[in-house]
Amino acid sequence: MPDMTTPREIHDYYKKLAFPLLWEALFVVSYILFPAYSLYLQLAFYAGIIFWFRRDFSFRELSENAAKGGVRFWGPVVITAAAMWAVFRLVNTMEALLIPFLDDGMIQIRVMSSFTTFESILNILLYAAAMILLPPLAEGLFFRKAVICSPELDIMPFTVLIGLFLCAVSHALDWPGIIEMFLIALPVTICYVLTRNIYISITAHFLFQLVTNVYYVGYAIARIITR
Repeated sequence: MPDMTTPREIHDYYKKLAFPLLWEALFVVSYILFPAYSLYLQLAFYAGIIFWFRRDFSFRELSENAAKGGVRFWGPVVITAAAMWAVFRLVNTMEALLIPFLDDGMIQIRVMSSFTTFESILNILLYAAAMILLPPLAEGLFFRKAVICSPELDIMPFTVLIGLFLCAVSHALDWPGIIEMFLIALPVTICYVLTRNIYISITAHFLFQLVTNVYYVGYAIARIITR
Protein backbone atom coordinates (compact mmCIF):
# COMPACT_ATOMS: atom_id res chain seq x y z
CA MET A 1 0.00 0.00 0.00
CA PRO A 2 1.47 3.41 -0.95
CA ASP A 3 2.35 5.88 1.81
CA MET A 4 -0.55 8.34 2.04
CA THR A 5 1.23 10.65 4.49
CA THR A 6 0.91 14.29 3.48
CA PRO A 7 3.52 17.02 4.04
CA ARG A 8 0.95 18.81 6.19
CA GLU A 9 0.68 15.84 8.56
CA ILE A 10 4.45 15.61 8.87
CA HIS A 11 4.68 19.36 9.52
CA ASP A 12 1.98 19.19 12.20
CA TYR A 13 3.75 16.26 13.89
CA TYR A 14 7.05 18.09 14.28
CA LYS A 15 5.33 21.37 15.14
CA LYS A 16 3.44 19.68 17.98
CA LEU A 17 6.69 18.31 19.42
CA ALA A 18 8.58 21.62 19.31
CA PHE A 19 7.33 23.04 22.61
CA PRO A 20 7.62 19.87 24.74
CA LEU A 21 11.15 19.23 23.46
CA LEU A 22 12.21 22.76 24.40
CA TRP A 23 10.35 22.45 27.71
CA GLU A 24 12.24 19.27 28.57
CA ALA A 25 15.56 20.87 27.65
CA LEU A 26 14.70 23.82 29.90
CA PHE A 27 13.81 21.44 32.73
CA VAL A 28 17.14 19.60 32.47
CA VAL A 29 19.17 22.83 32.35
CA SER A 30 17.19 24.29 35.25
CA TYR A 31 17.83 21.18 37.33
CA ILE A 32 21.57 21.37 36.66
CA LEU A 33 21.57 25.03 37.77
CA PHE A 34 19.10 24.76 40.67
CA PRO A 35 19.04 21.15 41.96
CA ALA A 36 17.62 22.21 45.34
CA TYR A 37 14.37 23.17 43.60
CA SER A 38 14.04 19.86 41.73
CA LEU A 39 10.56 19.12 43.15
CA TYR A 40 9.09 22.37 41.85
CA LEU A 41 10.96 22.11 38.56
CA GLN A 42 9.58 18.63 37.94
CA LEU A 43 6.06 19.75 38.83
CA ALA A 44 6.36 22.63 36.37
CA PHE A 45 7.76 20.32 33.69
CA TYR A 46 4.92 17.81 34.01
CA ALA A 47 2.26 20.51 34.30
CA GLY A 48 3.49 22.19 31.12
CA ILE A 49 3.49 18.90 29.19
CA ILE A 50 -0.01 17.98 30.37
CA PHE A 51 -1.34 21.42 29.44
CA TRP A 52 0.23 21.22 25.98
CA PHE A 53 -1.32 17.83 25.24
CA ARG A 54 -4.57 18.44 27.17
CA ARG A 55 -6.73 17.81 24.08
CA ASP A 56 -5.22 14.33 23.64
CA PHE A 57 -6.58 13.05 26.94
CA SER A 58 -9.99 12.71 28.57
CA PHE A 59 -10.73 11.59 32.11
CA ARG A 60 -14.16 10.52 30.88
CA GLU A 61 -12.59 8.20 28.32
CA LEU A 62 -10.17 6.91 30.96
CA SER A 63 -13.02 6.08 33.34
CA GLU A 64 -15.00 4.42 30.54
CA ASN A 65 -12.01 2.30 29.56
CA ALA A 66 -11.43 1.27 33.16
CA ALA A 67 -15.09 0.53 33.86
CA LYS A 68 -16.01 -1.25 30.63
CA GLY A 69 -12.69 -2.60 29.34
CA GLY A 70 -12.69 -5.72 31.48
CA VAL A 71 -9.85 -8.17 30.91
CA ARG A 72 -8.85 -6.49 27.63
CA PHE A 73 -8.07 -3.34 29.61
CA TRP A 74 -6.96 -4.60 33.02
CA GLY A 75 -5.01 -7.58 31.72
CA PRO A 76 -2.39 -5.48 29.91
CA VAL A 77 -2.46 -2.95 32.76
CA VAL A 78 -1.52 -5.51 35.42
CA ILE A 79 1.01 -7.32 33.22
CA THR A 80 2.73 -4.06 32.26
CA ALA A 81 2.82 -2.69 35.80
CA ALA A 82 4.26 -6.00 37.06
CA ALA A 83 6.86 -6.00 34.27
CA MET A 84 7.92 -2.43 35.14
CA TRP A 85 8.26 -3.35 38.80
CA ALA A 86 10.25 -6.50 37.96
CA VAL A 87 12.65 -4.56 35.72
CA PHE A 88 12.95 -1.86 38.39
CA ARG A 89 13.89 -4.42 41.05
CA LEU A 90 16.28 -6.25 38.71
CA VAL A 91 18.06 -3.07 37.66
CA ASN A 92 18.41 -1.89 41.25
CA THR A 93 19.77 -5.27 42.35
CA MET A 94 22.29 -5.42 39.52
CA GLU A 95 23.36 -1.85 40.20
CA ALA A 96 23.90 -2.61 43.90
CA LEU A 97 25.94 -5.73 43.11
CA LEU A 98 27.98 -4.58 40.13
CA ILE A 99 28.44 -0.84 40.52
CA PRO A 100 27.61 0.07 44.13
CA PHE A 101 29.86 3.13 44.22
CA LEU A 102 29.02 4.51 40.77
CA ASP A 103 26.99 7.70 40.53
CA ASP A 104 24.14 6.79 38.18
CA GLY A 105 23.31 10.44 37.49
CA MET A 106 19.64 10.11 38.44
CA ILE A 107 17.74 13.34 38.93
CA GLN A 108 17.04 13.54 42.67
CA ILE A 109 13.69 15.00 43.65
CA ARG A 110 14.29 16.85 46.90
CA VAL A 111 11.59 17.71 49.41
CA MET A 112 12.64 21.00 51.00
CA SER A 113 12.52 21.18 54.80
CA SER A 114 9.76 23.24 56.37
CA PHE A 115 9.18 24.75 59.80
CA THR A 116 5.44 24.16 60.08
CA THR A 117 3.38 20.97 59.90
CA PHE A 118 1.19 22.42 57.16
CA GLU A 119 4.16 23.31 54.93
CA SER A 120 5.73 19.89 55.52
CA ILE A 121 2.56 18.02 54.57
CA LEU A 122 2.06 20.30 51.57
CA ASN A 123 5.56 19.51 50.31
CA ILE A 124 4.97 15.77 50.71
CA LEU A 125 1.69 16.05 48.80
CA LEU A 126 3.51 17.96 46.06
CA TYR A 127 6.08 15.17 46.03
CA ALA A 128 3.26 12.63 45.64
CA ALA A 129 1.91 14.62 42.70
CA ALA A 130 5.36 14.82 41.10
CA MET A 131 6.15 11.13 41.62
CA ILE A 132 2.77 9.35 41.42
CA LEU A 133 -0.01 11.37 39.81
CA LEU A 134 1.60 13.47 37.07
CA PRO A 135 4.34 11.24 35.55
CA PRO A 136 2.00 8.63 34.00
CA LEU A 137 -0.10 11.30 32.33
CA ALA A 138 2.68 13.63 31.15
CA GLU A 139 5.08 10.89 30.04
CA GLY A 140 2.34 8.86 28.39
CA LEU A 141 1.10 11.80 26.34
CA PHE A 142 4.57 13.06 25.38
CA PHE A 143 7.08 10.21 25.22
CA ARG A 144 4.64 7.63 23.95
CA LYS A 145 1.54 8.97 22.22
CA ALA A 146 3.04 12.15 20.73
CA VAL A 147 6.55 10.95 19.86
CA ILE A 148 5.80 7.39 18.77
CA CYS A 149 2.74 8.15 16.64
CA SER A 150 4.50 9.73 13.69
CA PRO A 151 2.44 9.96 10.50
CA GLU A 152 5.39 8.24 8.81
CA LEU A 153 4.66 4.71 9.97
CA ASP A 154 7.87 3.27 8.55
CA ILE A 155 9.96 5.20 11.10
CA MET A 156 8.08 3.88 14.15
CA PRO A 157 11.06 1.79 15.41
CA PHE A 158 13.07 5.00 15.41
CA THR A 159 10.36 7.04 17.18
CA VAL A 160 10.02 4.31 19.81
CA LEU A 161 13.73 4.61 20.60
CA ILE A 162 13.52 8.40 20.61
CA GLY A 163 10.58 8.28 23.02
CA LEU A 164 12.46 5.94 25.35
CA PHE A 165 15.57 8.12 25.24
CA LEU A 166 13.64 11.34 25.92
CA CYS A 167 11.91 9.66 28.84
CA ALA A 168 15.24 8.47 30.24
CA VAL A 169 16.97 11.85 30.04
CA SER A 170 14.08 13.47 31.91
CA HIS A 171 15.08 11.25 34.85
CA ALA A 172 18.86 10.94 34.58
CA LEU A 173 21.83 12.99 33.41
CA ASP A 174 24.46 10.26 33.06
CA TRP A 175 24.58 7.03 31.08
CA PRO A 176 24.07 4.52 33.93
CA GLY A 177 20.86 6.25 34.96
CA ILE A 178 19.75 6.80 31.37
CA ILE A 179 20.14 3.09 30.61
CA GLU A 180 18.32 2.20 33.83
CA MET A 181 15.34 4.41 33.01
CA PHE A 182 15.36 3.25 29.38
CA LEU A 183 14.88 -0.33 30.60
CA ILE A 184 12.23 0.55 33.18
CA ALA A 185 10.20 2.47 30.59
CA LEU A 186 10.47 -0.33 28.03
CA PRO A 187 7.49 -2.43 29.23
CA VAL A 188 5.04 0.50 29.23
CA THR A 189 6.30 1.59 25.82
CA ILE A 190 5.80 -1.91 24.40
CA CYS A 191 2.33 -1.92 25.98
CA TYR A 192 1.39 1.27 24.13
CA VAL A 193 2.81 0.07 20.81
CA LEU A 194 0.89 -3.20 21.02
CA THR A 195 -2.43 -1.83 22.29
CA ARG A 196 -2.37 1.71 20.86
CA ASN A 197 -4.48 2.59 23.89
CA ILE A 198 -2.92 5.44 25.84
CA TYR A 199 -5.26 4.83 28.77
CA ILE A 200 -3.93 1.30 29.30
CA SER A 201 -0.31 2.46 29.39
CA ILE A 202 -1.12 5.47 31.61
CA THR A 203 -2.98 3.29 34.12
CA ALA A 204 -0.19 0.70 34.19
CA HIS A 205 2.40 3.43 34.72
CA PHE A 206 0.28 4.93 37.51
CA LEU A 207 0.13 1.57 39.32
CA PHE A 208 3.90 1.23 39.07
CA GLN A 209 4.50 4.75 40.41
CA LEU A 210 2.01 4.13 43.21
CA VAL A 211 3.63 0.87 44.33
CA THR A 212 7.15 2.31 44.29
CA ASN A 213 6.35 5.59 46.07
CA VAL A 214 3.29 5.19 48.30
CA TYR A 215 5.24 3.79 51.26
CA TYR A 216 7.57 6.78 51.41
CA VAL A 217 4.69 9.25 51.10
CA GLY A 218 2.61 7.54 53.77
CA TYR A 219 5.58 7.17 56.12
CA ALA A 220 6.61 10.81 55.68
CA ILE A 221 3.10 12.10 56.40
CA ALA A 222 2.81 9.84 59.47
CA ARG A 223 6.14 11.14 60.82
CA ILE A 224 5.08 14.76 60.30
CA ILE A 225 1.74 14.28 62.05
CA THR A 226 3.20 12.42 65.03
CA ARG A 227 6.32 14.50 65.61
